[in-house]
Amino acid sequence: MLVTQHKKYLREELMNKKIDILLSIIFYALGLVCLFLSDLYVTENFDKNYIADWAFYKSTIIILGTSLLLGYDQVFVRDPSLVSRFFKKFITQALSIALVGVVLVIYFKNISIEKGIYLYISVLSFGCLNYLSASSRAYFNLWKSQFSTNFWKVVLLFCLFLGVVKELSFIFLLALSLTLIISFFLRGYRAIQDVSRFEKLSSNDSRAIATTFFLSNLTLILAIHGEQFLINLSSDKLASAHLFRYFTVFSPIALSFNGFLGFYLAPKVRRDNNTSFHNYVILTKKVTFFSILITSFSAVIGYIYLSEISSNRVAELDIILILTILTTCFIRGIYVSSSVFLGIYSDKFKLKKVTFLFITTTIFYVLGIFFILQFLNGIQAARAISVLSLLNWLLRLLFSNIFTVKSLKEING
Repeated sequence: MLVTQHKKYLREELMNKKIDILLSIIFYALGLVCLFLSDLYVTENFDKNYIADWAFYKSTIIILGTSLLLGYDQVFVRDPSLVSRFFKKFITQALSIALVGVVLVIYFKNISIEKGIYLYISVLSFGCLNYLSASSRAYFNLWKSQFSTNFWKVVLLFCLFLGVVKELSFIFLLALSLTLIISFFLRGYRAIQDVSRFEKLSSNDSRAIATTFFLSNLTLILAIHGEQFLINLSSDKLASAHLFRYFTVFSPIALSFNGFLGFYLAPKVRRDNNTSFHNYVILTKKVTFFSILITSFSAVIGYIYLSEISSNRVAELDIILILTILTTCFIRGIYVSSSVFLGIYSDKFKLKKVTFLFITTTIFYVLGIFFILQFLNGIQAARAISVLSLLNWLLRLLFSNIFTVKSLKEING
């Protein structure tokens, strides 16, 4: 009788996991498609000024909103008890960091106070959604995590298509705040599995690890979204619009699939707890093969769209920009495996070392963008910045892989 009940329980648990993963894929794909369509809609129906502003608001909200957690979203996977222990501190620091960030944006970008308030609420909403997503992920509520991460993209698309709101900053506010309200009532921040077996970090240890993750993640966010943010601060609308259009067409499929792979692998690798170097090599080979396939598919779709479907067809495709964007997508795909293992198994000393290297390369990357914008503009600036971005990702991959290998070899003696 007990054996039968146990088998029934295992079957139900397996079915729940499959449903969870299926819903996660659905929400992830829905977010991917909706954001992709939103970007395409903007590039097809508006001028370069509107396109540049769209890219600016999106990159600013993501950069500032992601920074609000100060790296604790990654530590939640190691110690889920931090979800509740860190909450009050998060609210205080989120209000302060968002305020400082938006005030600086208002000053340098010279946007109105009204738009600044909309931006402030959007940044806070994005940060809170990240908190709920990270909490749900730590407690293995995967579909609820994906809902928090992606549903705002669905609302964003509807707002654009319906045209009921014209102000860009308010469109983002509406999409993010509505998703935040729904996500809160989904209660993904409550555990559905026993997480007591995971290590419980002290406040000092969690803060040290989180700080390292924050600095590392900040360099990652700048590597992904920093170029549009910095280009728009310099007011080069043509460079922003040109780079955004090609990036929108050729990269989202590859990058989105790679992003979901990283989302899925982190808790899986943590749960399996297989620290063998052989396992890392096998996983990296699989991820590399997957990256080749998905980048190639992304290239084909992008070419077909620009040459056959787009209403704003160009006489000659920017081959240099296409090649650098696709190569960057491939490198970012390979980066997934080393990033996952490094985040889970590296000690805080190695994390500090690799973070220092990431910060160093990011500083040169940011300075390089400013240097390029001083001497180049328009299409030439977009190409040069794209090449610089590729070099930045190559260095991130190299450093991440070196320290991942060192960590696994030390663990296994």
